[in-house]
Amino acid sequence: MIQEENEKQQLLLISKGNQIAFHEIYEKYKDKIYSFAMYLTHTDFLAEEITQEVFIKIWTTRSNLTSVESFKSYLLVIARNVASNHLKRYALERIILTKLADNSNTTENDSDIQDEQNALLKIHEEAIRLLSPQLQKVYILHHIKRLKNKEIADMLDISLYTVKEYLKNASKSVRKYVGDKINIMIVLALNIYLN
Repeated sequence: MIQEENEKQQLLLISKGNQIAFHEIYEKYKDKIYSFAMYLTHTDFLAEEITQEVFIKIWTTRSNLTSVESFKSYLLVIARNVASNHLKRYALERIILTKLADNSNTTENDSDIQDEQNALLKIHEEAIRLLSPQLQKVYILHHIKRLKNKEIADMLDISLYTVKEYLKNASKSVRKYVGDKINIMIVLALNIYLN
């Protein structure tokens, strides 16, 4: 009961912009959120991204914290939504990468499906083009040519750690670009179909 009261006090302080209280809540829950994200994604940098995004969302919507009855439940809902969005983007990226790697042209009769796939491929290709030349090389070698990190390191004469960092940064950038573009497409579609 005392812990709940302490937490409610912290939430009140956070809602007023107190960064120390926010840091305490962050420290208390970050490992749980990270573990949850890691369980879902099995990828360190995705788990880190999800964890960061959850706490950014809590901070940016901190004015809502005064009406929160159970912070754990509130936190879980935010974590679930953030993770779901990341997994959707990641799944979409995997589909696009598979398409690029296979370099296949589907023979779908439905031209709408073909147009949609082409639009997604175009967005993904734009995202890759926006990467720096070195990130672009590593990303293409890993995701499209399907080389292992060690092979990339040897080929480009860089360390394995550098390959991992390049992949992490490139993947994050591509996912963000693709996600942002898809969100814009969704908003435009909603405006067209709901107005």
